[in-house]
Amino acid sequence: MTHVQIEVHKGIAEVTKLDPGIEVELVDLDVAAVTVYRKKREGIDWHVLSSEECDAKRRAASHE
Repeated sequence: MTHVQIEVHKGIAEVTKLDPGIEVELVDLDVAAVTVYRKKREGIDWHVLSSEECDAKRRAASHE
C-alpha cells in the first residue's frame, strides 16, 4: 500500500477521490488531529487517530 502524508495549516483539506491501494494521512496542525483515509469499495473510509494510535505509528516509523 502506498502511504501519503499531508500537513495542513490554516486551511481546509478534503480527500474526495482516492485510488485503491493508497492511504492518505492528513495531519491538521491547527487542531493537532490526524485523519487517515483509505479506499473502501465504492467510497472512502476515514478514521481520526487517537493519541495512542499516533504514538504507535511514531514508534513503528522510528524502527524502520
